Amino acid sequence: MAAQPAAALSAPPPLSLASDPQWKIEPALLTGLDAAAHSLAKAAREEELGEVLELLRALGMPDDKRAKLQQACSAECEKAAAKPSSAAVADAVKRLRAAAKQLNVSLAAQPQDARAELAELVLRLDDSHADAHALVGHVRVGDEWLTPDEQLCRARRAEIHAALRDARKLAVPIQRSVSTLPALVEITGAPGTRLVWRNVTVHTCWSAEKAERALREAVRATAVSSFVHGGKLEPRPPGEPQTWLWFGTQANYEAYVDRALERKTLDAKLGPGVRAADGFHHMNAGVAVTGGMTEAKIAATLLVYFAPGVTGTWASLRAGHLNWLCKATLGIALPRLSWLDVKETPIGSAGRTRMESDVDRIEREEAYRVAEAGLVGCRTYMAYLARRGEDPPWRSTMIHEIGQIQGAELLKTTSVVEFVQELSLLGSLERAVVAAEDGDAETAYAKGVGEPIGRFETRWRAWVGGQRRGLVQRLSEPELRLDAFSAEALEYLTELRAPGLANVRPRIGFIGYDAELSAGALLHARYLALNPEQAKAWPDAHEEYSDRNGFTIAGAWAGGHSVIMPGAKSPRAAIDAWMATFYHRLPLTDPGLLRIGWGFEKGFAVLDAASLRAPWGEQWHVAWPYDGMTDVPTSFVPELPNPVPGADQREFGYPITLQLGRQKLEFEGMDVELRLFDGDAQVDAYLTTPTAPLNVELVPERASCLIPKQRLRAGRMYRVEARWLGASRTIEWTFRT
Repeated sequence: MAAQPAAALSAPPPLSLASDPQWKIEPALLTGLDAAAHSLAKAAREEELGEVLELLRALGMPDDKRAKLQQACSAECEKAAAKPSSAAVADAVKRLRAAAKQLNVSLAAQPQDARAELAELVLRLDDSHADAHALVGHVRVGDEWLTPDEQLCRARRAEIHAALRDARKLAVPIQRSVSTLPALVEITGAPGTRLVWRNVTVHTCWSAEKAERALREAVRATAVSSFVHGGKLEPRPPGEPQTWLWFGTQANYEAYVDRALERKTLDAKLGPGVRAADGFHHMNAGVAVTGGMTEAKIAATLLVYFAPGVTGTWASLRAGHLNWLCKATLGIALPRLSWLDVKETPIGSAGRTRMESDVDRIEREEAYRVAEAGLVGCRTYMAYLARRGEDPPWRSTMIHEIGQIQGAELLKTTSVVEFVQELSLLGSLERAVVAAEDGDAETAYAKGVGEPIGRFETRWRAWVGGQRRGLVQRLSEPELRLDAFSAEALEYLTELRAPGLANVRPRIGFIGYDAELSAGALLHARYLALNPEQAKAWPDAHEEYSDRNGFTIAGAWAGGHSVIMPGAKSPRAAIDAWMATFYHRLPLTDPGLLRIGWGFEKGFAVLDAASLRAPWGEQWHVAWPYDGMTDVPTSFVPELPNPVPGADQREFGYPITLQLGRQKLEFEGMDVELRLFDGDAQVDAYLTTPTAPLNVELVPERASCLIPKQRLRAGRMYRVEARWLGASRTIEWTFRT
């Protein structure tokens, strides 16, 4: 690890002090921290060294003396990089613990209005001091000290998770008929499907079942939106009637745009932006138009247009809430919106002023990858930026066009809005901001949260990063080592994926182990061990009920993002079983899988393979069994739900799956064909695809499956033929049982 120049040592954001320090600090305390800084430098612990230097600044060490210390420590870091001293870490811990104790003892003699600030510094050094926790308002809950915000947020988070779970079961009555809308028939050459829900009308060339699913999920998401605004879990229609035109392919969408430009019903200046967007509101035609999108993207686009007022002072609030809603309910990000002259801030560019070592660069690149991986990825990335003082200011997102809020700014406002929702402030904040109309945004937001934006943002940073342990505790923690089962799960899944995904471009990286996801997976495994009857039903096995033993928020999240195997004897056996299914195989062979969480309790295996999964390019396919694979199992492992309702899964043969990228945005208009041959004889099999699913209750996007009706024969060479893109693409491959 290359050490940083003196001016570039990693450091946390400056400590927030109410005023110039008025307290008296004994010189011996500063001397002790000075010595601790040198010890950390000799151990090449740059991050912790940066924190000590910042604490010395806050405690009043003169700038010139601190600069000299920083320069000396930088040189020591560089020298120690090749061989850090473990003894120096122990020495630093001893000195930091002594400094924290000395500072804690001095609290009673400090001015009354300074004690809480000094107590914060004590906890930054060593969080074992109960009186310091009490001074800053922390409350002990079990083995933890919680801030008032954490207490509020935990309770509300549990309610929000329950609402997300219950929303998936809401009935949505939708009227269905044939569409003869001229604009649809002109482009596609045939009538389509017409759907009506309350004041929303949809015309599309999609099948009625497919279109209903997309509309239903959008409606259910509006119920979640209503709930986090402080209302009931009830669908919320748009304020005005809406008519939608969904095209199945990007080509048809562009043909519509071209026709609108020719007929001058669309301003020529808007043409490029409309083409680049996922859809647009064609005001002159009174219709909202979308192109070749997935069901989830269609649903997400509906959410954007259902939301009242996406321009004005409240645009940042709406952008953050809608992005959170899309990620939480649909698993995707807020769709691109048409906007001319967008000045996008790329993810990761905010606040970058330091030079970086190779280790920093690798850490940052990993953070970028994680950033797009759902809500957990958003939180992880924002915590990473906040820890380094590089997150964009919330005020920078307070612009008046939702389409201009992109990149790091969008992730920042998404994270802040999630915090606002957990504080139950979203409804009141939105009312305050809307009432301000086009007035000063920062003033309106401050009024809505009840304090200056900067102070509120400090609370958000504490929330997004969690309460970091004190320096003493972090430096004393043993190096993270995977337990044997977790190591086996990670190693075997990595080994299994490598040949099957070798041809995916861009080339996939290694999947990683995530301690936080694993903690949640273990909690859900323990919940199922306490409530084994839930594991026998779908979607019950993936849920946790707050009135049952073992319920936890982290476990509930893990359950909804994991594959689950009751009766597993080992990680390898569980993974082999999941790979012998349709639905449970897909997340394990997804190229975008970044990190996993693993939990195992009394035979219940829980693998979180969805929380940290990011989109992965457009032109790729993954076939399984892969070409040339040997020793392929012969039978299917029964799963819930049954991919072929009514059929006996115990008789099925090993499934063949084909997962596809977006394929130039044309996927939604294509059919997929899969055929299996044993020699020259075609094997009788069930085929389920996104356009023709056998089980309409669960339809994975961009994934098709061929399930032999009988077990495969052992020791045989099988051949697979796959065709898609309207039969313009055909591939063949073989495998041996």
